[in-house]
Amino acid sequence: MKKKVISLLLTTLLLCSFFAFPAAADNDIRIILSLGSYDNCEFLECDVPPVIVDGYTLIPLRALAEKLGFTVEWFAEDQTVYVKTDTDVLMLTIDMKIVGVNGNPVEIPVAPKIVNDRAMLPLRFIAEYFNKKVIFNGEGDVKYIWITDFDYLQNNELNIDDNYRAMGEIEPFYSLKQDGITNKGIRIGSALSDVTSAYGNNAKIEINTSGYTCLTYYTLGIPNSGSRGAMHFNFKNNILVSVEIELPN
Repeated sequence: MKKKVISLLLTTLLLCSFFAFPAAADNDIRIILSLGSYDNCEFLECDVPPVIVDGYTLIPLRALAEKLGFTVEWFAEDQTVYVKTDTDVLMLTIDMKIVGVNGNPVEIPVAPKIVNDRAMLPLRFIAEYFNKKVIFNGEGDVKYIWITDFDYLQNNELNIDDNYRAMGEIEPFYSLKQDGITNKGIRIGSALSDVTSAYGNNAKIEINTSGYTCLTYYTLGIPNSGSRGAMHFNFKNNILVSVEIELPN
């Protein structure tokens, strides 16, 4: 009898451990906001951790509402969430993939769910509806999701090869050679429009008193984790005169 009890307890513990793993993985999702300015980079604090359902991230929306400028109303009787701005109304219903967008039906890939007594809504659909970019990095134990206004570089785009030369003794900085070419086909003499077409329109823009324009594209940053890598494209009269790569520390 004693052996049967021990065996039953061990089986129960194993089952509990097995079913606990998905929840633990979901708790390692971190959402990062980079809105309004490249210099803004902060974690989104959620009172209920995000979860992944069928490969899509669901979150409680109230935390995001303040950042993106919309309001959220929950009607428990019909399990419906209204997302509102001055001009738009989205109606999402728990366990339904059809969303009302200003009265028009739109199908989404994953339905809202109730998790831990909270309505959880699809992050990508909501963010992209409000013209935000959503970037997912699923590598490693912690999954990061960026919600941003900007175009970012992947770390592998800062590849230093024979097209670049070191800038003196400043080791993290490299410049494109006069006959060099970037990973996306940009050369010295390219037009500003060619660069934005290749790397995106949403860069950090600086114009100095000498009439030079600098477009800077950063790698994705994690708050309080040190410097980011960057590519600096410098133009005179909208013609590219130099490209500099700044490696992250």
